[in-house]
Amino acid sequence: MDGAQCDSGNLQPGGEELRGAVLDQRSVQRIRRPQPRRRAAGHRQLQSKSGGLGHSTGLESDHAAYTDGSGPSWVSSIINAVGYSPCTDLVNGQPLTYWQDTVILVTWDDWGGWYDHVHPPPLPAAAPAIASSYAYGFRVPLLVVSAYTPAGTVDSNTAGLDFGTILKFIEEVFNLSNINSGDLGSFADQWSNGDLSDFFQFSQPPNDFQSIQAPFKPDFFLDPKRPMDPPDDD
Repeated sequence: MDGAQCDSGNLQPGGEELRGAVLDQRSVQRIRRPQPRRRAAGHRQLQSKSGGLGHSTGLESDHAAYTDGSGPSWVSSIINAVGYSPCTDLVNGQPLTYWQDTVILVTWDDWGGWYDHVHPPPLPAAAPAIASSYAYGFRVPLLVVSAYTPAGTVDSNTAGLDFGTILKFIEEVFNLSNINSGDLGSFADQWSNGDLSDFFQFSQPPNDFQSIQAPFKPDFFLDPKRPMDPPDDD
């Protein structure tokens, strides 16, 4: 990245900062935009910066019998803040808005104990034997938000995606190698199914941002009287 104008931590329209920096059951990751360029299949270039945005308390989590239903509004407030932000990054001498160089991935850390009619698939054949202790569980949603993702895109990977897919995506856009050491000998990025490439059309001009309507507005989450209980107790 050549440079940036505006404080990247201040993404709240109106100049107020979304409080806190703790991500909960619903993780929101912001990954900078890939620069359009000629590339080999499966490779692309992103700005070398990523991180979690915003904060969620227990009420904004989706834990059954605890959430107050504001979780989707919390996510939309962050996405709208990125989309409306006047901040820019300077990429190859060209100013780009945060919306034009950001990918937001929204997912959950577990299925929440709800019923799922689809049986968890077996681990890929490439997975090491020791990984059997980390077998797949029930499905969780994954939402992809970016200026390069056509509306209504659904991944056609019938083998199913996993959390390693997100790591593999980051490694590929930054031209990084797989993580080949650790407690399991290798990490899920080495044997994950897919790399999220079906969600993106990086060679096309960025789509305009469209606001996400939600019942709770950003100011709702800035209320200092709102309980700050942790989103999880384990």
